Amino acid sequence: MKNMKKIMVLALVTGLTATSCKKEFFNINDNPNNPTTVDIKYAFPNGIEYTGYVMGNYFQIWGGLWSQYWTQGASASQYKDWDRYIQSNTEMDRPWSQLYAGALGDFDFVQKTALADGKKNYAACAMIMKAYVFQYLTDVYGDVPFATALMGADNLAPSYEPQKDVYAGIEKLLISALANIDEASDDHPGAEDVLFGGDMHIWRTFANTLRLKTYLRLAYTSEAARCKDSVGAMVARGDAFLDYDARLDYPGVQFQSNPLNTTISALGDYNIVASSTSIDSLISMNDPRMAVWFIKATTGAAAGQYLGLAQGAAYQYPAPTPAHTNYSLPSNAVGGGQNQDAGKVAPVYLFTAAESYFLQAEAYARGWATGSTGETEYNFAVELSFDQWGLTSADATTYLSDPRAAYPAAGTAEQKLGAVITQKWFSFCGSQGLEAWTEFRRTGYPNFLKPSKSSVLTAGAFPGRFVYSADELTRNTNAGKVPNQQVKDKVWWDQN
Repeated sequence: MKNMKKIMVLALVTGLTATSCKKEFFNINDNPNNPTTVDIKYAFPNGIEYTGYVMGNYFQIWGGLWSQYWTQGASASQYKDWDRYIQSNTEMDRPWSQLYAGALGDFDFVQKTALADGKKNYAACAMIMKAYVFQYLTDVYGDVPFATALMGADNLAPSYEPQKDVYAGIEKLLISALANIDEASDDHPGAEDVLFGGDMHIWRTFANTLRLKTYLRLAYTSEAARCKDSVGAMVARGDAFLDYDARLDYPGVQFQSNPLNTTISALGDYNIVASSTSIDSLISMNDPRMAVWFIKATTGAAAGQYLGLAQGAAYQYPAPTPAHTNYSLPSNAVGGGQNQDAGKVAPVYLFTAAESYFLQAEAYARGWATGSTGETEYNFAVELSFDQWGLTSADATTYLSDPRAAYPAAGTAEQKLGAVITQKWFSFCGSQGLEAWTEFRRTGYPNFLKPSKSSVLTAGAFPGRFVYSADELTRNTNAGKVPNQQVKDKVWWDQN
């Protein structure tokens, strides 16, 4: 990624400056007193990099553990509490501030400045990214500040809005963004657009696909009928959906490396090992992507083989504890591999073409759109996932020839949905763990996940949300008023 000038965040949820343990990574300017001198071409990529850092680090680790791709290694302890479904409020301080004060602050500044200057395409891109970040925030926290957020000193205690209202606001953001896109205009982002290089048609497809995702997220709520009509209208109009991966690439130099790899390099590669849930499932399916996502054990009885540790088993593991190298570890391709150059340059995926087609397959499987059974979109989604990781169409065809992976075209809508979300879970391994956990909460698929062996929750229960930031609870008087703030509590759209 280009070494761009970074800026101090321009708007905060609570009106206070965010703190970060990665200031060097962002090269943040120390003087925030004159933000109006900042060009939007610097603010926009800064917001995207904030987003990528949180999605590829904190959220990737939590998601990887709670979607059971990874588990805590037995010879270390960094994530033992997370594997037990324990979160502390202080652990949320950095990701909360980096998304609100960092990413959203930058995007909000770009949106308002661009609209004032008549730069509608810039404003559209910023609105799309705001919608993307807000959706992840509400998906993991539930009720969050939305309409009254990002006002800085004008509102030091923004209200927490019900998730239903936040989703309505996200929908309006995306509709407004689409209305502002002018693909024929030469006035649009250029090289500073580190996702799509200023291609406004791709931004349009990204916005359409985000809309599709937001509608499907509400499939089990009282909004389902309205969302079904909206999806049907999108497909009937011929709205184009994303065919590209929205990814952030890194050159692998100091402060510009894959954020997960940066964390592993700092803490050591002892903590994150493969979960037996993922390894056993991949072996069962003879899935060639396993060799891309994981490395084989290098010591112990399983040396030279793929082996996972039972989810949560590291907590109070009986002595002698096995070395982390007795198990498979995340590969360089997903940011693993301590101090290895290949892991430093691993991309962070914000959204993939495979995800886009899995969403389309679900829309057809549910009967929310007509013109396909969903099989074509499903098969192409699997093929795109294989391609994403350097495998071939022939590999995907072989994989899909297994009746367990084949789309149940003659099955029920529920059987089709189960196939779509299960294959989506496989495709997200190591790269989109948080989304996999979210889809599991929404649908209950894949149906072979089992609670952590060291879970502190009620028997059979899975985590339903993240806890709020300690800083936010202290500084914003409205934060403490939100009910159901524990990990065990479900967010509004989680009706399963």
